[in-house]
Amino acid sequence: MFKRRDIPPLLLLLFMIILVMVTVSQLLLIRERWNSHGYASRLQYELRELDVSIAQLVNAQTHHMNHTRALLHFRRNMRRFRQLLKSEADKQNGTNASQYCPEQPPNIIGPLQFDIVSEMQRFTMAQAAANNSEVKDGGSWSPSHCMARHRVIVIIPYRDREQHLVLMLAHLHPFLQRQQLDYTIYVVEQYGNQTFNKGRLMNAAFLEASKERYFDCSIFHDVDLIPEDTRNMYSCPQQPRHLSVAIDEMRYRMLHVGLRISRPPSTIARFKMVPHTKRKPTEGNKRMKLLMTGLSRFRVDGLNSADYRVMGHRKLRLFTHLLIDVGPPPLGFR
Repeated sequence: MFKRRDIPPLLLLLFMIILVMVTVSQLLLIRERWNSHGYASRLQYELRELDVSIAQLVNAQTHHMNHTRALLHFRRNMRRFRQLLKSEADKQNGTNASQYCPEQPPNIIGPLQFDIVSEMQRFTMAQAAANNSEVKDGGSWSPSHCMARHRVIVIIPYRDREQHLVLMLAHLHPFLQRQQLDYTIYVVEQYGNQTFNKGRLMNAAFLEASKERYFDCSIFHDVDLIPEDTRNMYSCPQQPRHLSVAIDEMRYRMLHVGLRISRPPSTIARFKMVPHTKRKPTEGNKRMKLLMTGLSRFRVDGLNSADYRVMGHRKLRLFTHLLIDVGPPPLGFR
């Protein structure tokens, strides 16, 4: 009654391909749901760990920030006193200029023209050192014909970005010299391969720098940001100053406008960002929790709670290198 017909091989092959595709898509969907559920569970667990870490910090027997502030003021005043004695002795011996540098440095030239990509391929550390022969070992420099109005330390947190560091130093030394600053550059590198703890690195570098030199203010500088305009002064104002107002990667748009902080005009405080692969950012829930608990932590969390070990301290040609072990990441950031 019915006539047997063979299915064409091409149609059979097409049917098998569709069947495989449907099966694979269903497996991928199941895996995605499973991973998303696992990710949510892990995030909730880490947020609970973060709560424990914050509670331990707030309840710890940590020196109040006023204790740390008084200690830093004492060190600063002692170094300032010794520096004044030395300046007076140099003045009497006629070995040093006794006049302050002008309030408006004469070598400010405004915008700088450079191409980051070509300079990354061209610059080496040896060439950068040769171009800055007047810089003392440890990355220090001060004007020879006048007394600098501002004594500054520049702290650069660093890990695995050697070419960026070379480019930064090649540009930053001439930039600071044009502004007639008495400065030292500290490059603070994290020891080991734990989660990069930028905040603790900067605190450790600040504390170590305060042990060995007097400074009016400190500048915390990313290794991948190159200033574009010498009018963007790295001096010491009366209140904190945000220097990197406009960045080329962000189309020179200013972010966080609502913060009450000193800023130069965005037409001057311009930076080029060195191209690089960015690390995965911390989850938004964790960042929000840290922001929301800031008022309960700021008196006990910072310089007075910085726990670290100095694994290396070397004065190299263009910078002072600090190798810091900040320990394992806090609960919630493992």
